[in-house]
Amino acid sequence: MPRLLSLLPLCGLALTGCAGDYAIDSNLDRSEFEQYFAPSQVQLLSPETPIGNAEVLGLVEGISCQQRPQDVPANDADARTEMRLEAGKLGANAVRLHQCIPLEEQPGCTSARACYGKALKLESQDD
Repeated sequence: MPRLLSLLPLCGLALTGCAGDYAIDSNLDRSEFEQYFAPSQVQLLSPETPIGNAEVLGLVEGISCQQRPQDVPANDADARTEMRLEAGKLGANAVRLHQCIPLEEQPGCTSARACYGKALKLESQDD
C-alpha cells in the first residue's frame, strides 16, 4: 500500500504534462464564418416546384471547376452550391434550378460544370 501511494504523485505529474494551452488551427476564417454557411440559407427548388407569388430577383449561375487532373472532377453539387451562394448575395431565400450542363471551354479548368437558375424571394410561411 505505501508503495502504491508513492506512485500517486508521479502519476499526477505525468497527467499534468498533458494539460496545456493548445491552439487549434482551422481552415475556417472567423471573418468569413457567416459566408461559409450562407448557401444553407438558400433553399434549392427543382424545376417543377411551383413558385407561386415569389419575387424573381434575377438569374444566377454557379460553376464547378477542376483545375488540375489530380483534383476532384467538376460536379453539379459544387456548381449548385455556388449558385445558391450567388442567389444569397441577391437577398434570395430560394433558387429554382433550371439546368446543369458541362462547359467545354472554361479557361483554367480541366473540366467544368455550370448550373443555372432563378434567385427567388419566397413569401414567409409566418405571414
